[in-house]
Amino acid sequence: MIEIINITKKYGAIVALNNVNITFKKGEIHGLVGKNGAGKSTLIDILYGRISPTSGKIYINSTEIDFRRYHPDIAHQKMKIAIVPQQTEYAQDLTLEENIFLGFEKVDNLGNLDRKYMKNKTREILKEIGLDNYSPETKLVELSFAEKQLLNIGQTLYLRDSEIILLDEIASGLSEERMHFISEQLKKERKKNKTIIYVSHRLKEVIGLCDRITVLRNGSCITTEDIQEMNLDKLTRYIIGSDINMQNSSDAYYLKDYSTQPLLEIKNLSLDHSLKNINFKIYKGEVFGIAGLGVKKLMEILSGIILPSQGEIIYKGEKVFFTDPNTAIKRGIAYLSDDREGESIFTDFSIKDNSIVGSWEKISNFWGINSQKEFELFFSFTKQLRLSYNKFSDNITTLSGGNRQKVCVGRLINMFPSVFILNEPTKGIDVQVKYELMQYIREKLTKNSAIIMSSPEDEELLMVADRILVLYNGKVYDVIPRSEFSESRIFKAVQGG
Repeated sequence: MIEIINITKKYGAIVALNNVNITFKKGEIHGLVGKNGAGKSTLIDILYGRISPTSGKIYINSTEIDFRRYHPDIAHQKMKIAIVPQQTEYAQDLTLEENIFLGFEKVDNLGNLDRKYMKNKTREILKEIGLDNYSPETKLVELSFAEKQLLNIGQTLYLRDSEIILLDEIASGLSEERMHFISEQLKKERKKNKTIIYVSHRLKEVIGLCDRITVLRNGSCITTEDIQEMNLDKLTRYIIGSDINMQNSSDAYYLKDYSTQPLLEIKNLSLDHSLKNINFKIYKGEVFGIAGLGVKKLMEILSGIILPSQGEIIYKGEKVFFTDPNTAIKRGIAYLSDDREGESIFTDFSIKDNSIVGSWEKISNFWGINSQKEFELFFSFTKQLRLSYNKFSDNITTLSGGNRQKVCVGRLINMFPSVFILNEPTKGIDVQVKYELMQYIREKLTKNSAIIMSSPEDEELLMVADRILVLYNGKVYDVIPRSEFSESRIFKAVQGG
């Protein structure tokens, strides 16, 4: 059992957790839910010893935690806590057996690795998690992301002798069928009197799986209730705070005419089991929001990063086929990844060079890059987006996260595309920069283009979008017009309810 008493965590003036009190019982699956930034991950990190609270006490099985000495090794070895994080680092070149026993190697009485035991135990775990089509000698790199997640869950449930299990967004990337399978395994672990803390945004699964649910909002504990007293509508209101209808100060910027030829039309687009028969149309001057599971894969198909298994993309009335991102860019479709540090910025390049990558053909002639055009492009976007920097020749890494994001958006602007595909364009930036970007997207980019945009924050889509398409279980669940926007409708649609 875990007792959390008046836990507060501050980062300077920012309060991540504010006087939180929760009891997690033995023999229960306890759901922990809330919007992004509610404090869920901070609480999980405290429980696992990754960070210490600013104040408050935690008792695990009646033993008070000494935060001066508490760290993940102590959490695992003494408190018998195991965690399945949202993102796990894997040893891709090692076998499944080696990955499962990495850090948990079994030795015999002579101090040698007990290969026979580890191989048999690996087979047992693979069978338990439905991956017995693989052998212990299979290299991890051969598994899909979802299968790697299952392997991590299997190691946690069936190898570690844990009494407390922390599950942080484990459903991400798992199909509904596989998640149902894992839910059944968790119910078996509950019968062994274990404490299971389950963090998820998939509320229907939380309601179907958990015994009690705690809601965090803005770092505070809003409520803890038995599942018998909870339903999707009630849980949604707790998480959001109210049924907020977002309105922009001016309706002049929103698209009203859908009688023209669509700029982009998607017909029966599918990707294996991830996306199924996706259909929609997008018009010039429109911000088209997309929410739900499968957003990134859909955007990567539209931008030529991955190929669909079937379906058509019709662009400006013509059927097109993008074999790679460069093909899409040349046709006028530009993509901004949600992984800014890993996929969007070039850490060896200057601020200026990062902003014009992809535009070199437009500013080059027979003799090379036209310096005058190069600087015209650079200074034009820096003025439009109010970029804060010292020297244009400085490395991109000298900028703040918000200004790096402005450079990434500026790079797309410099390509002059007809369709901007923006995957979480405000991710990891502060409120002021976020507002500036959102305003620019709505009021400037739509003048000559269409915008396809996703965001982890529903409020952002409600603020800027003309329509919002919601994906659920790989299919189009709802397309919501602006006149019917409400945060609860999006929230419930993402859950399939």
